Amino acid sequence: MRLEVVKGITEALKDGASGLLAKLLSMPLPAGVTVLDGQSSIEIINGLDDDDLVKGENLDRGRDILLLVTPDGGTSFTPANFRGSQVSLGVTPVAVTVIHRGMRTPSQKIRDAECVIRAILLSLTDFFNNSARLNNEVILLRLSDVTYGLVQDDGVGAVGAVVFNVQAFDKAIQALVR
Repeated sequence: MRLEVVKGITEALKDGASGLLAKLLSMPLPAGVTVLDGQSSIEIINGLDDDDLVKGENLDRGRDILLLVTPDGGTSFTPANFRGSQVSLGVTPVAVTVIHRGMRTPSQKIRDAECVIRAILLSLTDFFNNSARLNNEVILLRLSDVTYGLVQDDGVGAVGAVVFNVQAFDKAIQALVR
């Protein structure tokens, strides 16, 4: 289930019509903020699929802004009022970490990261309101407990994160329960 949750969130953020870039291009930005200045690049990485990341290696420096989608803890299961819910209805905490390593001043990086986080929230809201959310018989049902924050630029890059829970239902497990 965790693989499908992280993959679903990553794909939602990459979606051409309602993903991160679409939201950044369509949302109003504060005066003087230009997250996408024609030279900036953004890469969205599934933290469970990237071989180098899984091995603990550093990410390449080829991108200005990186978004890393990973689980942020264990998946918990809560029995519901239907057969098989003990292991088919789960909640997975997810973190989308924003790392800004571009050639901007520290205050510009912080403002850019704030705008990227807002675009993440817009994209995820759109995804959970409007999209088919089924992958490998796992349905992403709802988003909850959303929080976000920033860590100041440390001279290497601005870092922030959006952390939330995704409730998902595993139809394959449900089908096995008799």
